Amino acid sequence: LLTMPAIKLNVYDARGRTPLDIAEDPKIRFTAGAALLRNPPAKKRPVPKFKSTLKSVVDASEDDILTYLQENPHCDVNVEVNDNRESMLIVAARKGYERALCLLLAKHADISHTSARNFRNALHVAAGNGKTNIVCQLLDHPSTQVNLGDAGRWTALHFAAYWGEADVVPLLLSQPRIDVSVEQEDGKNAL
Repeated sequence: LLTMPAIKLNVYDARGRTPLDIAEDPKIRFTAGAALLRNPPAKKRPVPKFKSTLKSVVDASEDDILTYLQENPHCDVNVEVNDNRESMLIVAARKGYERALCLLLAKHADISHTSARNFRNALHVAAGNGKTNIVCQLLDHPSTQVNLGDAGRWTALHFAAYWGEADVVPLLLSQPRIDVSVEQEDGKNAL
């Protein structure tokens, strides 16, 4: 296998492991493991500086996030910052960090990024938590998908209505692109 030019040893799985890492795992036994041990990959994948520096971004204040973003103008603002694979944009939306959200959007944060567990984006989170100003900022962005559903097909309107966010519901309903007929998995619409 190792003599074949198409075989690449410097590849990584979803958990950041190389074939050598997998081969060294005592729980995993397969024939290729011995071959990989004889010819290890050159280096481990480096951990992105942004993630390692702000891994605890969920607990960081808005000023800490703003300071970091201003001091690191070329950082990857779309890096996933917690175990649910949320982006900083989703965290800022949940916490109501308006200035951080504005800066993240200016740095081209991926507004369509969804969390891994439930596929919720920043608009879902802001609407469900009653963050009216954040919802306004997100709705002003041309790439916002107001009818996008999460894992259970809940839209931002579903979240706002379910949690009784009286200021957010009319704001979403005033959007010309909103579709009130979108149904959740159980067949219910937001109204």
